[in-house]
Amino acid sequence: MFGGVVTDTYIPELRIGNATLTDVPCLYREYHLQARAFGLPFRDKSFILGLKMMRLFKYIGFDAQSKEMRLSYEESFVPDEPARWARYSCKVVEEQDGAPILVADIPIAGRDMEVRVDTGDGRGLAISDRLWEDMRHRVKVTSLKDSTGWYPEGGTGRFNCRKAVVPELEVGERVVKKAVVRIYPEDAFEKLGNRPLLGTQFFRDTEFVLDFEHSLLWVKQEP
Repeated sequence: MFGGVVTDTYIPELRIGNATLTDVPCLYREYHLQARAFGLPFRDKSFILGLKMMRLFKYIGFDAQSKEMRLSYEESFVPDEPARWARYSCKVVEEQDGAPILVADIPIAGRDMEVRVDTGDGRGLAISDRLWEDMRHRVKVTSLKDSTGWYPEGGTGRFNCRKAVVPELEVGERVVKKAVVRIYPEDAFEKLGNRPLLGTQFFRDTEFVLDFEHSLLWVKQEP
C-alpha cells in the first residue's frame, strides 16, 4: 500500500520544541528514497507523533488559525477565557492488538457518541451504516455519493463507502458548516472497535486541546 520497508528502531534523543525525549520507539518507512510522480516529489518530510508519545505531556494544544501546536510537559492547561471553552471527557484505551487510541464522549447531531479522536486524520467524521441510518433522520443532506477511503486515514485498509455532505452538523457545542461524513460498512468498524472516527477537519477554524492530565478534550467556541 505504501511501498518501502517498515522498520522498528529507537531514537536515543528526540527534541520536540523545548522538550527532550530519550530512547523514543520509532517506526519508519524508507521514505529517504524520494518518491516522485511525473518527475515531481509528492511526499513531504512530515512525521507522525504517536499517542504513546503524546500522552507523556500534560497537554497538547492545536491552534488551526495560527497553525501552532503547544506541548506542555510541566504546566497544566488553564483556558484563557473559560466561558468560551467546551470540554468533553476523554480517555486512552487499548485496542485488541494493544495499540492505544484516544476516545471522547461528544454529542453529534443531538446524540451522545463515544468517538475515536485521531489527530493524524485530516478528514471529518467516519461512521458505520448503522449509525448513519440513525443520524440521517436528524440532519439535512445536500449530497450523498459512492466513494472509497482509508479507515483510518492511511491505515488499516481501503473500503468502499458513501460520502455525505451535511450543511450544518452539530458537533458538541459547535455547528460545522458543510460537514463531510463518510459512511463505511459494518465490517470496517468491527475491525476497529465499532467506534466512529473523528478527524481534525471539524476543528480547522478553532483551537482544541488534548488534556491528558485531566482526561479532557477542550474545544474553543465562537466569540
